[in-house]
Amino acid sequence: MKKQYQNIWTAKEDGKAISIYNENFFKDISNVKLIWEVVSNGVKVQQGEVETLNVLPQQTVKINIPYQAPEQGENFLNIFYKQ
Repeated sequence: MKKQYQNIWTAKEDGKAISIYNENFFKDISNVKLIWEVVSNGVKVQQGEVETLNVLPQQTVKINIPYQAPEQGENFLNIFYKQ
């Protein structure tokens, strides 16, 4: 069910950029904030948020996430959306 009701899609781009696609037909996502975190070897090492997402309905926007991933270990960039 979680995948079926998802209307904001995120994809990794080159460098530190991600693309955000708003699947809604009539509503922008200006009421949503993006929260990101970098997890290295199971430990959260960085976090931040983007307060304003100006993505119109059926549009894609690219943004840069200002993270510094450690060079050693297994690293993940986790993205969350909250209203």
